[in-house]
Amino acid sequence: GPEYFQEVRTVMKLLTREEAGLPPLAGTQVTVKIHGARGLAQADRFGKSDPFFIVKWNGAEVGRTSVIDNTLEPIWEDETFTVFVPDGNPGKKPKGELSVECYDSDMPFSGFGLGAMLNTTGDFLGCFKANGAALSGEIREDGTPYVMMDGEPSLFELQPMEGGVIQGVDSTEGLHTEVEVFILAARGLAKADTFGKSDPFVKVSHDGKGLGQTPVIKKTLDPDWEDGNIFSFHIAEDADGAMIMPEDDEVVMCEVFDSDMGGLMGDFLGRVKITGAMLRNLPERGRNREHDWELEVKEGMTVKQKKLVKGRLRVCVKLEHNCRGRARKIKSSDDKTSDDLVQGEASLSFTSVRADQTAAETANELKLDGASNDLDDLKSHTGILVTVQGAHDLAKADTFGSCDAQAIIRWKGVEIGNTPTCRNSLNPVWNKKNVYMIKVDDDERDALEDDMEKERDLMKKFSDEYKEEAERKARGSFGSRMMRKSADISKRVARKSADKMVRVARKSADKMAKQGGRVVRKTAEFAKKEGGRAIRKTAEKIKVAGDLGERQIRKTADRTARKIRKSA
Repeated sequence: GPEYFQEVRTVMKLLTREEAGLPPLAGTQVTVKIHGARGLAQADRFGKSDPFFIVKWNGAEVGRTSVIDNTLEPIWEDETFTVFVPDGNPGKKPKGELSVECYDSDMPFSGFGLGAMLNTTGDFLGCFKANGAALSGEIREDGTPYVMMDGEPSLFELQPMEGGVIQGVDSTEGLHTEVEVFILAARGLAKADTFGKSDPFVKVSHDGKGLGQTPVIKKTLDPDWEDGNIFSFHIAEDADGAMIMPEDDEVVMCEVFDSDMGGLMGDFLGRVKITGAMLRNLPERGRNREHDWELEVKEGMTVKQKKLVKGRLRVCVKLEHNCRGRARKIKSSDDKTSDDLVQGEASLSFTSVRADQTAAETANELKLDGASNDLDDLKSHTGILVTVQGAHDLAKADTFGSCDAQAIIRWKGVEIGNTPTCRNSLNPVWNKKNVYMIKVDDDERDALEDDMEKERDLMKKFSDEYKEEAERKARGSFGSRMMRKSADISKRVARKSADKMVRVARKSADKMAKQGGRVVRKTAEFAKKEGGRAIRKTAEKIKVAGDLGERQIRKTADRTARKIRKSA
């Protein structure tokens, strides 16, 4: 059944070609030597870069160079790596891809020598790529080889990880003019610091988008730049080989600034604008390409700011026409990507011999896991591919943000590779550069198969227990959902009944209030009427009584008067 064939495929992956009864693979044994690089980007805030190269074949690391600390133009003496490119099927080209990737070592204090011991992967500085066909001697339609196999060093422009030139893939190439801008020196700059001189540096841009900046030269008005001063870009060519660019508009802009404390941009000290017409009038070769350009002001400057613009900037511009390769996209400072630091060139050389995979492994020139090259350690082995897909629910490691996750793969204590850094995520997912090869000796493979069988049995047991637990939880979850649903229904019914009772009570209260008002008004009117009649009767009685009393008083007075008169 399907399970049997799946087991067969699983076991076949652990067998060597000889054990499986297959002939050795024929192909090309390619040796890559890394000589150095130049014009790399400055990746460290305080310093330059600590570059090293990683060589990969089909995404699996073959090996890596040592770290050269604090330089933008590293040089290696003896860094050689070998890969085996199998021949393609009849009528097909050889497959596979070689990637030579340059990184900045991200170890703290790498400038003091620690980077050479622990060369962890940091910022990506560019790469060189070639497919199996180019490494096997494939040539272009015009008869030129994609990669020279003569062992002589060749300069290759470092490409972005995605969308760059792949040697052997014509669709990634095109004709263009390569422009290199060298910032050599400045003379007679203005004094920008209150106590001291100036700390000048130069920002270079093409078509309004930044190419980079030179290092800061401290306390000088006449700086000289010898490192980190090369900037390159491409200009497309038309069918006649002429550069496609405007005549009067800016093509290259070099702006000089004074650096303030903390590396911040300070006062503007002037600029040089090179137009298309100026580029066309440059000589093809010779020292006349070096030119001292007068620094100019820019629009909108105040009188005080214009006083800081003076002096000259020495710039050398080199043009190389009819170059092959895709022009690298230059991004603005707002577009932050992993390719922001890609610039410069790598010096590589290649040699190749016809061989089969068994012979190559016998010579121990395939460094699949970074092991030693001693012939005493030769053993037949099987390569196993490991894919790192992602992680979940990681801990929050950053004070501001979540964490920047990266997986490092080790085999027998030796680092064989690491994934790209997934920024600001607790659930990182790696879809690219996540496949790594490890080497398993045949003596270890049998023990590994036994361990894998035990692990499969254990996983099956855990899987069955997990299914039972999941079913139990599902049943429990169903009962809980029904109880919660019943409780919700009861709450809604009780809430409706309470609302209805409140509405009835309010209606009754309103009705009673209306009826009570009418009764009170009638009672008040009745009391008013009855009270008026009673008051009038009482008043009349009081009046009658008053009149009667008044008559009695008069009579009494008259009698008293008569008695007095008689007595007199």
